[in-house]
Amino acid sequence: MERDTNTQTDTSMYANEEISVSDHVVAMVSDTELKIERTLLLLSENERDAISALLVSKHRQRYKTVEKIVQMYDVRDSFEVARVATTRVGYGDVLGIFSESLRKDRKLVSMAVQQDGDALEYASEQLRDNEQVVMRALRSDTHSCNEFAPLKHVSERLRSIRRVVKAGVEQDGNAIQFASKALQGDAELVITALGRYKHPHGFVSDCMVMKYVSDHLRTDRCFAIQVVKQNGHLLYQLPKEMRADREVAMAAAVTLQLPRDSSSSSSSSSSSSSSSSSSSSSS
Repeated sequence: MERDTNTQTDTSMYANEEISVSDHVVAMVSDTELKIERTLLLLSENERDAISALLVSKHRQRYKTVEKIVQMYDVRDSFEVARVATTRVGYGDVLGIFSESLRKDRKLVSMAVQQDGDALEYASEQLRDNEQVVMRALRSDTHSCNEFAPLKHVSERLRSIRRVVKAGVEQDGNAIQFASKALQGDAELVITALGRYKHPHGFVSDCMVMKYVSDHLRTDRCFAIQVVKQNGHLLYQLPKEMRADREVAMAAAVTLQLPRDSSSSSSSSSSSSSSSSSSSSSS
């Protein structure tokens, strides 16, 4: 009986080998996080550039840590290790470390893109054409570094489906550039994209969304008014005939809170002052 117990224990130990490697992933990643968090505490509030650099470094160190472990233990085909790495590291590129067969696994890829939508880049071609997987990636709000969000990696077929593109531009307006030509002419989608536009340097006047709007929409007067009501700076990205339109220009001026024509305001003020003076002289 004692020998059977020992045999069972040995078998259990081998069966749990992958789980031990997974624990090692968690331990090393946690250790990396702890070191970075300690460093962050030493920084003052004004050192934002240094903090940003550390946050980027945090992702890179996590990635390198997992890559090193996967190579060390030769576990590119381990579902358990991949599951832990993709869900705990929070960095989409991690999925690319693992084998092609795992990147075809719908369950694993679904978990990875839910954690970070940018992981969709490393999913198989078939899964990038799977609407459920894609929608999960697009609705993830933890896109680590990708400037244009996961819609860039979606299949051409899904980029022509309105609900898919809408989910993409609701996360990042820049994603409109990856929509089909037909959907780049959808006024409602473009307005949504403008409202969700994320410029890397925060410049509202330099909006890339308008660059990808269809020609017929750019010359639509009602659309032009909607655009400048949302962002008056975009008047300068409209065609010449739209910029020359009085109603469009007035809508932009109201949005930007520009002063009205100074000559009309001065004439009105002078007339009011003359009327007041005449009334006082008559009295």
